[in-house]
Amino acid sequence: MQTLIIMATATAPSELMEVAGARYGTLALPPMTLDRALYSGLGTRDQAHTFVGKTGPLLAKAILYITGRDRANELNKELMANLPESFKKAGDLVYAECQAREGRGHWHDLVEFLPRSHTPKGHSQPEGDYALTRWFKYSKGMKEVNGVLKPFDAEEIVFPVWVPTGNEWFAVPTKDGLVDPRTGSYLELVKDKETAIQRYAKAGFTQGQAEQELSRQRGAGGEGIRVVCSCSYRFDGPLGVSFNYVPWGRFRGLGSFPASRLASGASRGSEVVPRVEYNSVLDRAYQAEQELARLKAAGRRLFE
Repeated sequence: MQTLIIMATATAPSELMEVAGARYGTLALPPMTLDRALYSGLGTRDQAHTFVGKTGPLLAKAILYITGRDRANELNKELMANLPESFKKAGDLVYAECQAREGRGHWHDLVEFLPRSHTPKGHSQPEGDYALTRWFKYSKGMKEVNGVLKPFDAEEIVFPVWVPTGNEWFAVPTKDGLVDPRTGSYLELVKDKETAIQRYAKAGFTQGQAEQELSRQRGAGGEGIRVVCSCSYRFDGPLGVSFNYVPWGRFRGLGSFPASRLASGASRGSEVVPRVEYNSVLDRAYQAEQELARLKAAGRRLFE
């Protein structure tokens, strides 16, 4: 059985609970072991990339949050009836933590923002403001290549992933759900709060329920590697998502969310790049850079 172990903070005792794997609509999560404390490394202010090798994907947290949300609002009762009790209890736990909005959250995946010109052949670009991204899940760390930190030894690379770019806009349900089942990233954003409430109403929520669920996204766009994080604040909502942090960024209110490997979701048209293929290219680039530095140093010595 694959495991999800979320370590306790210094003030919360470790209490593990076994959670059966299940599929909830389009979302799937494997069996896991969940620590009720929900955090590891909270408050350390370590650089974001140092959490990469010991944290889990945004998708894991999003699935559990959505499960708890639907239970709290008595939605999708037929689907809910087929879920294992341990899965539902884990959803309740994550949902309650997010709705508390105590100003803390989790680091998750490494995400690379790319120019739209990098769209692979055979994949259409969506209408509206979306950024092209590549997601590195369960990456073991980062390596410097040509002066730039790059992910290496990722267990799963999901590409292409289109992320909506409205800054501080509200995430809303779509006909395909709230999040991408490959990454946990939001599928659509709207700028206006009233429009967001209307979209939730179409999905079966009352106005009061919708207002409790409104979450914002920040920082999508541009180019380069980011560490995506989720957080629960009064302004950003219970499941705010941010792409603002570069790998060397720091934030005391974020900790780890260690998680087991999830299904790739390749049926949605994603290309899952074999990690051996990707990493061999990265390693060759790194080796070439090292060799070039050696030759330059040797050349300088000739003229000394």
